[in-house]
Amino acid sequence: MRGGLIITGVWQLSCFRGVLLGAVSLGYSAQAFDVVPEAITPSLVDFRRAPDPERLTPEYSSDVLTYSLPISWECSWRRLGEPSGARGLFQHSAGSLSTFHLANYGRTQMDLPLSDSTTLRLTTLDQRDFESENTAVLPELRLGLFEGFFASFLASPSLSKEAIDLGATADVVLLPWGLGVRVGGFAVDYPRNKHAEDGSRFAGGNPYTAFLGLHRERGASCWGVVARRETPARLLTSEEGGVFAFHRSTVLGYGFWSEPFSWAKDIGVRFQCSVLSQSTSEAETTFSKCESQAEISIRLEPFEQRLGLYAVQRHYEKGTASFRSEETTPYVDFIWPRILSSEHSVVLGAESSFSLVKNRAWEFADPQRYTTADNHRLNLRWIKEFVSSEGSEVSFLASFDLDEKGTRNRFEGGAVRVQAGF
Repeated sequence: MRGGLIITGVWQLSCFRGVLLGAVSLGYSAQAFDVVPEAITPSLVDFRRAPDPERLTPEYSSDVLTYSLPISWECSWRRLGEPSGARGLFQHSAGSLSTFHLANYGRTQMDLPLSDSTTLRLTTLDQRDFESENTAVLPELRLGLFEGFFASFLASPSLSKEAIDLGATADVVLLPWGLGVRVGGFAVDYPRNKHAEDGSRFAGGNPYTAFLGLHRERGASCWGVVARRETPARLLTSEEGGVFAFHRSTVLGYGFWSEPFSWAKDIGVRFQCSVLSQSTSEAETTFSKCESQAEISIRLEPFEQRLGLYAVQRHYEKGTASFRSEETTPYVDFIWPRILSSEHSVVLGAESSFSLVKNRAWEFADPQRYTTADNHRLNLRWIKEFVSSEGSEVSFLASFDLDEKGTRNRFEGGAVRVQAGF
């Protein structure tokens, strides 16, 4: 069973403090945006642990924004396996969250043709930060039944038999529009009722995860949306209380448009929305989170300018305790391409996070009391592109805290980001 990053998102301006507020809110605690949304299935580890509000600061949200995979990389990922796309792709971003912790957001996909109509696809995902841990390796056998239609069978290998998920999908390309449709699902912890080492079992049968995705790629532009639904599950355990119940639903979307206007290089947007609830004999818990991002790149010789807005809203309820926060981060990047040679670029960026927080430490005394917090940082990124491998690049980032005036703690941390096609 793989852990799930679930986030909710809508366009929102927070109140900064009145910045834009969107229209969808409930969701599940998660890190950044799902890197492989169709592959996420429930994780009892994620469901049973509550995030620590003390760690969910404006600085942390700024880290998530800085280290997330770029919106433009969605197009490379979705074009995999097409005649014009690569047969394999590796994308990963890792950055410092603290002296002791490193955020990781990555995915790999590789197609190995077995015959004219059969392909073995291997997908990996890695999403780890302060709110969730989710790693998986997914072998997928794809059968081309006729032009534009594939049927697939998937599994998630695990040392514990009880944690193995089994899945099936169907992929259809609707011509002449070029619209891709992917529908499928997983039987979660399929062998648990017979092979659970701790004796736990699902009451009423195994839960299922079903998803429906639409996507379209055209040149360097793409868009897509994925809806995922997990059926309610009741897990009977030997622990005191004996019953653990959970369910979750998610919708997410992205869009990236290259050369939309003569003065704009590209426009990118993405959001994720979800709701998760869980209950034990002691308490019922709801994790909610809204996350969204929009950016536009403008040509201003001799550099490019990227303007963006990232917004996140959290709401956690655990029994009678609660925690709520709204954070908005406008950011700007100045990009100098072709520094030293055609393969090198330098990016200088600035971010400012504005936070409105209620009950940072699960407090109860004054439910109407809000606190505010700000975070400002400067990012310097060097990018090396590889002309011999289209779309491949590696970049290194150094981040500096502008709020640490007169101290030696201005260095916020570093990060590395890699995309490689093969």
